[in-house]
Amino acid sequence: MTVELALKGALVALGAAANEFKGPQGHDLKRLSHRLARESRYTEDNLLFNFIGTLPPYVESRYIPSGFTRLYVVRLALGAQFSAATSVRRFLPSSLASEMAADSWPGPRAVP
Repeated sequence: MTVELALKGALVALGAAANEFKGPQGHDLKRLSHRLARESRYTEDNLLFNFIGTLPPYVESRYIPSGFTRLYVVRLALGAQFSAATSVRRFLPSSLASEMAADSWPGPRAVP
C-alpha cells in the first residue's frame, strides 16, 4: 500500500488528477511506476521497476497465508521505503541521496 500511495501521490504532485486512479488500474504498480518514469525520469527508475517486479499481488495476497520469511518481509519493507523515497525525490528541489552518493562519506556509490 505504501508503494501504491507513493506512486499515486507523486503523479498527483506532477499534475495528474487524483480520481484517475479509481478501479483496478489504480492497483497496477507496474503501470503506475512506468507512468511516473515517463512523466519524470529519474536515475533510480530501473531500481524501482526491479523492486516492483518482486512484489506479490497486493489484492490477492491480503487474503491468503503468505509463508514469507522474516528476511523477505524486511526486504519488502525496505523496498517500500525506497519506493516512497524515490517517488518523492522526483519533484523536490534537491536530493540528499544524490549528494551522499557523490560525497566521500559514507562513500561514493554508483548511481544507476
